[in-house]
Amino acid sequence: MQWLVWSQGEQEVIASGELAGADKLHELQTWSTDREIIALAPMNDCGLADLPMPKKNRRQAMAALPYMLEDDIAQDIDSIHVTITDQSAADHVGVCYVAHQKMDLWLSWLQQAELVVSKIVPDVLALPNTEEQWQAVALGEQWLIRQATNQGVLLDDHTWLQSWWRQATLPDGGMVSHTPWPADLQSEQVAVELAELPLLALVEGAISSKVNLRHGPYRIRVKRAQTAWRPWLHVASLAAVALVLYLLNVALRVSELNHQADLVEAEVVRTYQIAFPNEKRVNNPRAQMRQKIKQIGGASGPAEGFLSALHDVAEAYRSVSGLEIRSLRFDHKRQELRIQALGKDFQQFEQFKSAVSNGYQAEVGALNSSNGQVSGTVTIRRVS
Repeated sequence: MQWLVWSQGEQEVIASGELAGADKLHELQTWSTDREIIALAPMNDCGLADLPMPKKNRRQAMAALPYMLEDDIAQDIDSIHVTITDQSAADHVGVCYVAHQKMDLWLSWLQQAELVVSKIVPDVLALPNTEEQWQAVALGEQWLIRQATNQGVLLDDHTWLQSWWRQATLPDGGMVSHTPWPADLQSEQVAVELAELPLLALVEGAISSKVNLRHGPYRIRVKRAQTAWRPWLHVASLAAVALVLYLLNVALRVSELNHQADLVEAEVVRTYQIAFPNEKRVNNPRAQMRQKIKQIGGASGPAEGFLSALHDVAEAYRSVSGLEIRSLRFDHKRQELRIQALGKDFQQFEQFKSAVSNGYQAEVGALNSSNGQVSGTVTIRRVS
């Protein structure tokens, strides 16, 4: 289950990752506060159709839309939830249909995780909609391909993609793939425009889409007091959490870090050796580092800034159990200490940021969650 947090104001990814399943959705509560949440419904649980629409008596015809699907689906019409997706044509309308059972299941997952989803969009309809050009993206093993305003397919794996490709007739504009296109299916009709992350190909479409499966019995009932206050909540940096409501076969590796004191000691020794590669014996790194700083005294060179920064933020680092430093880099011109770190969750990075003081300010960069661990960069600057 892939997800990301997108800053609409900054036009950048704040965080992203994968969850092993719906029972892990509660881990996103930290990111959901004061943010709009958009869920993407998988096309293998939805259907798209274009239905004839008379020019007269459209209102009555709209009410009868579910019954127009009776010949095309094997389910009881009363068990189907129908959403209008396109009304641009005069003689037909586009619809998406999904079983009430599926809608109830997805919303129960989100309710148990205490996540309030404002919009649910069929995933394939979140891809860019361009005339005479198809759009494609791979999410895990699956391929999403949008062919028109209300037309698209989901292919479960490479075998299905190969089979579909053999009989597909692309439009004049060809197709754009936002993830690497398979080498065995190379074609001049396929242009590759790689997104930084696969889900990024769906973000803008999900935010701007007017299609929302949350209507009728599934519409959100918002209290008036909440509605009045909502426009004031982080308007400039409103973000959307894009959730994909289907399971990917991703193994979740949970790593419990034991003997934290030994780990911190090892990190201090490693940091000291990075700063002083010619120092062979490191018996008491803290005392030795303090001695080095004293030796430098009032010097203003790169070493002084690096060592001072390390010394001043050491206590903040020790206060966060389980955060592991992978690399250090000091920018003398900017007086910035950049730390590549690995942790168990996003909260550890926020805790470290909050713990940094002593005349310094910390900024957490983009974070990535994978296999039960979170990696990212923390930039620490001296406050003048």
